[in-house]
Amino acid sequence: MKKLIAYALSASCLVASSASFAEKDTLTQMYTHNSLVKRLYDGEFSIKELKPFGDFGLGTLNSFDAEVVIVDGHYYRVNVDGKAEEADDDALLPYAAVTDFEADQSFEVPAGLNFAQLGKKIDTHLPTLNGFYAIRIDATFKYLKARVLRHTEPLTKSLEQARNEQAIFEFQNVEGTLVGFRCPSFVKGINTPGYHLHFITKDGKAGGHIVDLSTDASTVQVDRLHKFTLMLPENPKAPFNMTEFEPAPAAH
Repeated sequence: MKKLIAYALSASCLVASSASFAEKDTLTQMYTHNSLVKRLYDGEFSIKELKPFGDFGLGTLNSFDAEVVIVDGHYYRVNVDGKAEEADDDALLPYAAVTDFEADQSFEVPAGLNFAQLGKKIDTHLPTLNGFYAIRIDATFKYLKARVLRHTEPLTKSLEQARNEQAIFEFQNVEGTLVGFRCPSFVKGINTPGYHLHFITKDGKAGGHIVDLSTDASTVQVDRLHKFTLMLPENPKAPFNMTEFEPAPAAH
């Protein structure tokens, strides 16, 4: 296993350590959203190295070779044709977020909600919008619109260009699982504020990154996550560590 540096951020402290197992109610993330903005589409961490940190989550493979959907310990890759299969342990990722899912609350949402409306509805049930949450919905969806980014070499096309060329798939009356997270606004740049959801069909044969949807009456399961751990490469010559990111505002 490659050496990793883990920055574990809790309400009281910031620590650095070599992590090797999942902690309860922890969101573990490899790399940052800003690293993708900087066109760093290849990472050094493998799915095998990611598995000890969670059985639930999402990500993408190097050079956007596939979207990743993680549910019940299965690590699926969704290819550019929208078809899914179990991912190889040695596949590498430039971004991933995982947790060990254990629902703290569940509630019903009505039929006919689109993606934005679903997020607003879930928000009304959360104890605070300044926390991290894992979101799971097992249901039959009236409609789903999903995307998969196409293969893109690092340092070539921007993330926006890659998204403009993404493959789009639409599903009607499809049964499966929504998998993802709601992150607070203050993590912008590290993660994506708001809802980030992926989908996998019940048979594990298709899926993608959710663009829009229409719900049937469904049960939402929520796991509130109290810790956030960021995994970065220890190698000082790794592309991430050689990249200049915009400086943060000075503290006052």
